[in-house]
Amino acid sequence: MQSCSATVAVVTTRVGIRELRNNTSSVIEQATQLGEVIITSNGEDVAILKPLASAWSRTVDTILNGLPDPVDTGWADELAADDAQSIEDLA
Repeated sequence: MQSCSATVAVVTTRVGIRELRNNTSSVIEQATQLGEVIITSNGEDVAILKPLASAWSRTVDTILNGLPDPVDTGWADELAADDAQSIEDLA
């Protein structure tokens, strides 16, 4: 029985805000080719630049697979009950 393995390297590029400002086109090209570029300010990560297709794919996946945390819809019922009490207080 033969086994096969592969190593996948994830390349993360960090770009400072000044470099982003001075070389916007090349930074966007890097994001397109690599999948994302992390933007830094004073050495700290502050944003992620991703191609629109990646962000869109993740949004579609979220819609199709559901939200990671359930959404609390109980607030609408509580608000309606509060409104009803407020109207009764006015009478």
